[in-house]
Amino acid sequence: MILKIIEKILLGRYSCFCFDIFDTLIERPYANPTDVFRDAGRRVLGRKEAERFRIRRIRAEQEARLRKAGAEVELKDIYKYLRGYDHPTARRLMHAEMGCEMRARPRKGMVRLMNRLHESHHRILLVSDMYLPEPFLKKLLDKCGVEEYDQLWLSNTWNCGKADGELFRQALAANGMPPERTLHIGDSLRADFMGAHKAGLRALLIPRHDFLPRCLISLKVRLEIFADRCRRGAWA
Repeated sequence: MILKIIEKILLGRYSCFCFDIFDTLIERPYANPTDVFRDAGRRVLGRKEAERFRIRRIRAEQEARLRKAGAEVELKDIYKYLRGYDHPTARRLMHAEMGCEMRARPRKGMVRLMNRLHESHHRILLVSDMYLPEPFLKKLLDKCGVEEYDQLWLSNTWNCGKADGELFRQALAANGMPPERTLHIGDSLRADFMGAHKAGLRALLIPRHDFLPRCLISLKVRLEIFADRCRRGAWA
């Protein structure tokens, strides 16, 4: 019912709609995104080593982002900095991670809303901060039935992100779309809501179905990362 009301309000007001991907159109079957790493580690290394791999995978992504000085990273960049495994094992872990990501499922109400907007001849852009390769993500979207869109805009393809508005600016400029006639729909306050507003777009924040537990788990992960950096003297 709520989505039908939103649809009626939006149809005549905007000519272009941007949608975030993860946790908006599709969602992982995990309580927290880093649980993907634990599951991948379990598949390749066994249950006892899964948590160690999760921590190492988080560290590898941090290092990859630091080395690229704020530029966007791809999955292959992250695995270059994965410590503690030989090359064949690292490749198996990367493929296992992608296999775990392929378990994502659609948020059916949001996909229906996107399809209805597309059927009404509105332009649909998918805009995401993402390290997964574009061909893989397209395959995942197809599997989840997310097909009625015009273009896919990924941070790792364009080397810019949503949080400062730049990925939105490039997407709209390429399509000749005025920001004031464009609405972005997503779940992240920082990237989707504030980032869209920085680029002059209107934004609609769609909360995750498990918003509060995810916030608490995210806080726990951030504290783990902080404690790990302190132990390793990362700021010394």
